Amino acid sequence: MFRTLDVIMIAALIGAASWTFKVKYDSEAAMARVAKLEKRLQIEKEAIDILNADWSLLTSPERLKKLVERYREELPLEPTEPKMIGTLEDVPMIAEMPAEMPDDGRAASADEATDRETITGSIEPERELPEMLDEDNMAGGGDQ
Repeated sequence: MFRTLDVIMIAALIGAASWTFKVKYDSEAAMARVAKLEKRLQIEKEAIDILNADWSLLTSPERLKKLVERYREELPLEPTEPKMIGTLEDVPMIAEMPAEMPDDGRAASADEATDRETITGSIEPERELPEMLDEDNMAGGGDQ
C-alpha cells in the first residue's frame, strides 16, 4: 500500500522529469537557432567580402582609365584640373552683423512686461500654490 508521502514523491519525480525534458528540448531548440544564425552570419560575411573585392576591382584606377579612353566620344569626360575646384576667395563671405540693432520699440514693451504681473491661461491668478510647494520645501528644507 502506498503512503501519502510515496505518492507525493512519485508526483515530484514525474514533475522533475518532465521539467528536465522541457528544459532540454528548449535548450536544443535554442542551440539549433544559434547554429542557424551563425551559419547565416558567416554567409553574410562572405558575401560582404566578395562585394568588397568586386568594388575594389570595379574602382581600380587602371580599369577606370581604360573605360574613359574607350567611351571618350560618348561621354565628354575630362580630367579634373586643380583650377576647376576653386579657391577660398571664390567662397562668399557672410555679411557682418550691424554693430547696433535697430530699435523698433520691442525693447520698451519687454521692459514694461516685466514690471507688471503676467497672467497666463494655464494658471489662475487667484489660486495659491499648495503648502507643500512653499519656499521652504522648494529650497530643500522640507522633511521627507
